[in-house]
Amino acid sequence: MEKIILFGAGEIGKSFFDLLKHRGESDVVECFCDNNSELCGKQIYGKDVYCYDECKNKNYKFVITTTKYADEIKQILDDDHKEYFKDINEWVLSQKIDQVEWNRDYCAWYHNNRMDDYFAKAEAEAALATFWDDDSLIYGMFRKLDLDNVIELAVGRGRHVPMYEQKANHIVLVDILQSNIDFCKERFKSSKKIDYYCNNGYNLNRLNDNEYSALFTYDAMVHFEMLDIYEYLKDIYRVLRKGGMALFHHSNNTSDYKNAFSNAVGGRSYMSKDLFAYLAFRAGFEIIEQHVIDWGIKDLDCVSLIRKN
Repeated sequence: MEKIILFGAGEIGKSFFDLLKHRGESDVVECFCDNNSELCGKQIYGKDVYCYDECKNKNYKFVITTTKYADEIKQILDDDHKEYFKDINEWVLSQKIDQVEWNRDYCAWYHNNRMDDYFAKAEAEAALATFWDDDSLIYGMFRKLDLDNVIELAVGRGRHVPMYEQKANHIVLVDILQSNIDFCKERFKSSKKIDYYCNNGYNLNRLNDNEYSALFTYDAMVHFEMLDIYEYLKDIYRVLRKGGMALFHHSNNTSDYKNAFSNAVGGRSYMSKDLFAYLAFRAGFEIIEQHVIDWGIKDLDCVSLIRKN
């Protein structure tokens, strides 16, 4: 791999480098570049951070690792006739890396290392009320699930479990991150009705056919790759009982087909209400109801309820 300079030493740049380090590929990064003078002269994970004037004469391509200042950086690089990748995904594509696998790993790695503040805020009463208030659209859909034997997919640190545990006979908590599964095991260690499953991020192959009454996932699938969502849908169809329903909170963002977690607004994947319905139907489901919702940005997300007949 050719050496690169990461232009942007914020959370995206740091998490990108951290994943490269995890993959044993951090040597590809020559340094960080950032226009924030407070960062210049420091190090991040052992890599120097330089201001642009110190980097522009280095003979390496830049990778823009920020979304907030991306247009401003592109203009600077274009004015100086510098070669660059406009985002992480363009660099990944140039390296012939499987993009679906990369984006799945990047999303998981980011959430493993950068999400303490998010989880703290998500546990707040106001955040939980978005789902669990009596007049919440999402809770109204959730009430239609049979909680006899329910799967919560991408459970995170289990903030929703206390809201429905007493109503369920058996629960399986699933997450791609072992750290989240371990957290939930400790958090709910007194419960005898919960099992735990660290999965691969695209199927439920350790779960039995036709065994589960319902599945739901909230505030996670918005980041999933479309192809992974389809793999999930097929396997969810397999594990649900006849008549079992599944509730999904997913992206409604088709602004750019190149969207992925690392470069899309809110990390929203390329997906829509209609695309999800198409994929669910092709997996064998009946579409019960769908609602597009505003999430700070108009029509950013969708909630879909589907049934195995």
